[in-house]
Amino acid sequence: IPGKKDQGHFALEVGIKALDYFNEWFDFTYPVSKMDMIAIPDFSMGAMENTGLLTFREVALLMDPAKTSIKQKSYISLVIAHEIAHQWFGNIVTHAWWNQLWLKEGFASFMEYLMVGSNYPEFNIWQQFLNDEVTAGLSLDSLRSSHPIEVPIENPSELEEIYDAITYQKSNSVLRMLYGHLGEPTFQKALRNYIKKHQYSNTVTADLWNALSEASGQNIQQMMDTWTKQVGFPFVSVSQKIEGNKRILTLSQKRFIADGGDSETPQLWHIPISISTTSSKDQPKFKFLMTKANETFTIENVDPSEWVKLNTGTTGFYRVEYSESMLDSLISAVRDGTLPVLDRFGIANDMFALVKAGKLDGVHYLKLFEASVNENNYIVRYTLDGGIGALSNVLARFEDADVVKRFDNFVIKNLEPLAAKLGWEAKQDEHGKVSLLRALVINRLARSGHRPTIDAAREKFYDHYKNKTNIDPNLRNAIYSVIGREDGTA
Repeated sequence: IPGKKDQGHFALEVGIKALDYFNEWFDFTYPVSKMDMIAIPDFSMGAMENTGLLTFREVALLMDPAKTSIKQKSYISLVIAHEIAHQWFGNIVTHAWWNQLWLKEGFASFMEYLMVGSNYPEFNIWQQFLNDEVTAGLSLDSLRSSHPIEVPIENPSELEEIYDAITYQKSNSVLRMLYGHLGEPTFQKALRNYIKKHQYSNTVTADLWNALSEASGQNIQQMMDTWTKQVGFPFVSVSQKIEGNKRILTLSQKRFIADGGDSETPQLWHIPISISTTSSKDQPKFKFLMTKANETFTIENVDPSEWVKLNTGTTGFYRVEYSESMLDSLISAVRDGTLPVLDRFGIANDMFALVKAGKLDGVHYLKLFEASVNENNYIVRYTLDGGIGALSNVLARFEDADVVKRFDNFVIKNLEPLAAKLGWEAKQDEHGKVSLLRALVINRLARSGHRPTIDAAREKFYDHYKNKTNIDPNLRNAIYSVIGREDGTA
């Protein structure tokens, strides 16, 4: 595109790294002598994986370093990695029919994160995966109107209906769960064999399961059919009994439905359960495959004072409902900072979903928000903010202004300490996610009526408007939102 040559440097860097990464990871070299990437104004698709000529919307390929936020930069890297991953999943090996669309889109959507995570650790991309991918998949799949990953397609006109968060986000989330269950060496060995065996031919899902079963020695099809052939996902309810240094856990599984109701027919999943504790918080202390509706087991060598958490690292595509005593200990772990970031995200995300479904009292969520006063991780704050925003919208419908004011003051009280630490100006060598966190906190304080924040945002906007000063790209939306709500009222 004329005049935008310099905006393609980052895309070129990502493209080279992605090609090198996938050539090695799959142990199968990209077979074409060239790979061009071109930005097309008004391109209808986000991007397209044509062999030898990848096409993109401008916003998915071009980047002005002076004006591009860290979020946009990570988005560009993911889109490029996605299209290059399609050269293996989609072009070299192609699904036999559209009911296996997930073999192409789910894998490209998972492999893009593997590549970016390996080459750009500064993006903390697996945190973003939880925030953007897992959450979207869980949200759509919790509806009664959802559909399985593998769905019969009789007519091409039905295709648009399955280009959705099930085919993309649920599929890549389920693959991440399987990747975590098997470990990278086994998963990688299986995919290398799968690509070599089926190169330049068509496959069905069973071909993938066979490759994974051969590499792992497990019956992967029996496990994964419960995730790809039936609609929805489970929530696991857990309670505990403490006997000295033994922790006796009782688990049950049911389909999670957003309206709080039950599934019309009984459903069962084979769930990779992982369990962490205070003394083993980064690696599971116990793992097993839950195949029954109800299971009880004992974990040894767990001090009575330790917290116990299911779904270590939030790698599984399921929600967890804890007994009150277990939940209280996890909220305490949030307060004292002993719970790892991916687990803090999982707790917050699950809790608000359960609140909305009527399965958990909202008071517990407010306790979690209060315990998170020192939380400085962006994705944890983002999911907490989503819940607070939803509660604020519900309260806004009440005619009792005092209740709304008390809620706003509660939010302000718990965010002011973090806002004071973050300030308005980015520090030298500050991580990009800190800028996103700053914008998130500023936006929520302003929405809660925090006058100092509102006044500072208006001052920065009008200084930019009158004196042409720059606004941090990461703060632009937060500041513009304040102006949209407040301008002309003060």
